[in-house]
Amino acid sequence: RARATLNTMLILSRELTGELEKLKEVERINVAGSVRRKKETIKDLDILIVSPVPEKVMDFFTRLPQVGEILAKGRTKSSIRTKEGIQVDLRVVDPDCFGAALCYFTGSKAHNIRIRELAVKKGFKINEYGIFQGSARVGGESEEEVYEALGLSFIPPELREDRGEVEAAFKGTLPELVTLKDIRGDLHVHSKYS
Repeated sequence: RARATLNTMLILSRELTGELEKLKEVERINVAGSVRRKKETIKDLDILIVSPVPEKVMDFFTRLPQVGEILAKGRTKSSIRTKEGIQVDLRVVDPDCFGAALCYFTGSKAHNIRIRELAVKKGFKINEYGIFQGSARVGGESEEEVYEALGLSFIPPELREDRGEVEAAFKGTLPELVTLKDIRGDLHVHSKYS
């Protein structure tokens, strides 16, 4: 399967999360992976949910009108391929590890390796279930808890590529990203076709 453009994946992610949010059993929902990092092209879509009734969420998800094929269906993880051929993975996680799972499933592979190496150097173990010192959980409910436990400023998803963001987070010199609230005008262009 070829990679899809960010725009295609953003539209699909909004459609799917919009449908899933209709379930009263969905307490939290977030898109993760390359879509959350705003990569130009993307292989698949990852969605994380907190729900006390994961089986109901999985049943609903695998019956959505966008589903072309069910690749796997489990109690807390299911994968489908849309009618357009895009793979979508859905995971239901516990509330106390939602932030750790969001970190884990959002970061690029290189970023996650750096974060795990840093955790080991500081005497922690980090995975999608939380950040632990021995058997004691020291964070994981929010992404901020995970980065804070490692002595880092919060690293925005768009920067999680292992391109110096960890060092910048240590120094407190992460760049401030442009957001929609920063845009104070409109875009106007002309073409020779007008």
